[in-house]
Amino acid sequence: MILRGALLLFSLVPAMSVADANLHIDSLAEEAVPEDPDAAALAELDWEAQPGRTAIERDHSRWWRVRFEPQEDNHEPRVLALREVFDARLVVYRPPDYRPETLELFDPNAPVVGSRHRLALELESASSDHPVYFRILEARSQPIGLSATSASSYLESDRQRVRFTSAVLAASVLLGLVSAIFAATLRRLAHGLLGMWVFFGGVYFAVLSGEALVLWPGPVDGGVALQAASLVASIGTLAAFSALYLFLDIRRAFPRLARVFRGLLWMVAGFLLAGLVFPGAWLAGWMNLLLLVLATITLGVAVLQARAGVGQAWFYLVGWGGVTVVVMARAGHFLMGDGTPVWLEYAHPATHVTSALVLVLAGALAARHAEREMHQARRRAVTDALTGLPNRARLNDRLQELAQGAQLADRPLSVLFVDLDHFKTLNDTHGHAFGDRCLQEAARTLQRHLRQHDLVARYGGEEFVVVLEENLGDASRVAETLREAVSKDCRRVDGHEIHLTVSIGLAHRGYGESLEHLLERADDALYRAKGGGRNRVVRAPDPVDFESTGRDVRDETVY
Repeated sequence: MILRGALLLFSLVPAMSVADANLHIDSLAEEAVPEDPDAAALAELDWEAQPGRTAIERDHSRWWRVRFEPQEDNHEPRVLALREVFDARLVVYRPPDYRPETLELFDPNAPVVGSRHRLALELESASSDHPVYFRILEARSQPIGLSATSASSYLESDRQRVRFTSAVLAASVLLGLVSAIFAATLRRLAHGLLGMWVFFGGVYFAVLSGEALVLWPGPVDGGVALQAASLVASIGTLAAFSALYLFLDIRRAFPRLARVFRGLLWMVAGFLLAGLVFPGAWLAGWMNLLLLVLATITLGVAVLQARAGVGQAWFYLVGWGGVTVVVMARAGHFLMGDGTPVWLEYAHPATHVTSALVLVLAGALAARHAEREMHQARRRAVTDALTGLPNRARLNDRLQELAQGAQLADRPLSVLFVDLDHFKTLNDTHGHAFGDRCLQEAARTLQRHLRQHDLVARYGGEEFVVVLEENLGDASRVAETLREAVSKDCRRVDGHEIHLTVSIGLAHRGYGESLEHLLERADDALYRAKGGGRNRVVRAPDPVDFESTGRDVRDETVY
């Protein structure tokens, strides 16, 4: 029912451009024409007028005559252009000599004016008295559109078509490659399939526009070229709708419809394989029918999901809704056998490139989102979740960097071990949540009283480590400042009077001393500060004295 309605909708769109007032088309049954006729014999036949017609049917049993109105400038040649003759083979009789010519669009020796977008013939003396006669030898089922204009006007419009098509082809190849790079980087199958559709769409337009003839090294058979274009378009169709099946998550949103959708995709794949074994024009008809059904389902699913507020459905409607409707229109016109309207000749490539741009934009946004998530993941990996300070892993890395920089620049390096006093008692009395608040308040206090280039990290439990590029005297003053700040700023936490204090162990790095040994000395000094009554700063013995005496010097300074 939906498919029938879609076909009816397409039938309302004009199949061809408005009637060309410069030409008149007549037809005649083949049996009425003598074998190997000349111009005189063709002129004497009783031709049947076809008023208002601008296309000739691909009827092998008929002859066609095209008559022309006089043109204002009789000195400029006239051009008769035939549309959609990709695989057609015609016999043409044209003035002035009316010699029979067998013409094919992709024949490199064909006397075609301009590009291969049209089979354009120059007519030096065409008029009502000097018509052109056609007979179609081979062609598919679609009608051939005709138009007549002056040579200068035709060449100008042909240049515009070539510029347009060249831009479409370049954009399709470039955007297809960019999409493939995004897909490989992000490892997203749907993105890769849509990139394949963009690239194959460019190949399809290159064949139908005749631009592929310039790139192909040898002669091109029109029938083979059209079959190749249909095959490429079918592969692109399979890739595109497979991607949209994943993108719109049809399997989860509409389980029953998803089975029908997958069945249609398998049918497309089956017809593709059959087309490779039994090539022919039949493939295009079936593929267009399946494309129309798949596009109708996809568009309907997207509309339903968009009404439900699904963001991806809105993205599809904005980005690919236009090309979906255009592809449906083209498939509908093909199935009804009335040719491709001129507006579709431009709308299809234009919406194709527009959707490709949206695809690349989606890839860029996805890459940016992935980069942001990766950055956040890396940050989470080196950040303590409770206090927001660097964690122990980040401390080890930064301490290595600071130690190397200090050694190269001959700068001092000191380490403070900071431990919250009576933390277990606080936890047992007020609960772990309150203990976490104490850790957070202590961390903020330490950060407030340190410089931006100083390093403070959570070492574990209730312990913090501060790394300073300072000598022993300056580091001692900083340690005392931190002790006093915590004692003052953390007297009350969450309304509880707790008089939070810290004990600090301080060690200054000696020449050639390892970081492990430096941390051990600072930790040992902290242990002594805790054992000496807490809420104090204890400086570890100088490493030179430690190594020279071979014993643990106990004359450390206590603040």
